Amino acid sequence: MTPRRITRQAAKILATALAGGGVLISVAEARLRMVVGRADNGQIYQVLQYRAGDDLGVGAEELQITSVVASSSQAETCGTGLGISVQRDPAESLAYGPIQGSRPLELAYRSRLIADASAPCFDAAAVDGLGRVCVGPGCSAACECTDEDRCFAFSMTDGTTLDIASPDVPAAKVVAPVRARHRQCNVLTGVAYGFGSAGSITTESDLCATAPADGFRLAGSPTSLSGGVDGTTLIIVYDATQDELVTVAAAGFGIDRDGSSAYQCGSPGGVVAAVQADGEEAPIVPPPGPPVSLSTEELKCQRSIARSGRKFSMRVLKALQVCRERILKGAWPITSQECQTQPYVERSIRSAARVSRATMSAKCRAIDMSRLLTCGDSIDDLISSDNRGGCLFSTHLQAAEDMAEVEFGF
Repeated sequence: MTPRRITRQAAKILATALAGGGVLISVAEARLRMVVGRADNGQIYQVLQYRAGDDLGVGAEELQITSVVASSSQAETCGTGLGISVQRDPAESLAYGPIQGSRPLELAYRSRLIADASAPCFDAAAVDGLGRVCVGPGCSAACECTDEDRCFAFSMTDGTTLDIASPDVPAAKVVAPVRARHRQCNVLTGVAYGFGSAGSITTESDLCATAPADGFRLAGSPTSLSGGVDGTTLIIVYDATQDELVTVAAAGFGIDRDGSSAYQCGSPGGVVAAVQADGEEAPIVPPPGPPVSLSTEELKCQRSIARSGRKFSMRVLKALQVCRERILKGAWPITSQECQTQPYVERSIRSAARVSRATMSAKCRAIDMSRLLTCGDSIDDLISSDNRGGCLFSTHLQAAEDMAEVEFGF
């Protein structure tokens, strides 16, 4: 398996995930609360919450979320200009940075608005690896909810795709560009999911202005769960592969509902703050590690399998390169799909298999290979005795074909 580079930020989050046994990771302070977790199968859970009393210090009784992000690029606070900003003090401007490449709406699922803001419980292995979030005091240790009066449980299979509207959350659209008012971030455009029918995201507002028409509300209303926490929660799940780097973020406005904000706007329903949950990379699902008790001889066998497989692929690749070169020169009037049937290539593949099998056998002869991280439990499983098959033979032969196709374009 090719090692993947993880950024320092992602490595920190991953370390937290491993230490926490799969719990959700908090990535924002009280205000707009966002927690992010990753299921065993790769799905990314983004939980947005507003708790009663988190008024941002300015008298915001609820939050209006206008956009969320799930991007294959970094999303971050830029300092000024791009994204959500309130025209009062440039120091309060909030933004997300480079966010090209958002995910299709049909790969994003959401819950209904949950009238509770209890700390979420997350089980990465639930629902056959799809994961599950449970909110409320009735959640079990496995993040299950057996009493609907005290909790709410949600998995990807329970969700509604973001492009479908409901009474409490409008349909979302992929909106681009999100333009910078100031050019402090060296970022002029990006894409995000905007909520509403206007086809654009409200990115700026004057202080005390009327709340935007787009978005949905996270209110500090009384909890509907017995013993719960007053406030509102929305859960979004993004379908992703286990090793896919994805950054999530969210942004919107704090709304004064009772007309008693710190800025004395004079009437309820006005914007009194900009809010954002800064972009964070969802933790990568770590691949299975090697058995913890491998002996020295077992480690030698494991390494021999890895090296032999690599050398097999490279020898086969050279033969496939020769075939394609001869096709280009017109010497072989065949298609690239027929390369493996050519006598020269076929002999090269069998020779490479024979050498790799012999190398592995020398190191693994007395080893119980069922304990190793391999695709088979014996040398014959990896490369057959006739040097024409086996799981390692098949996968590495295909890898060589793929590399040759990328190199030559056919």
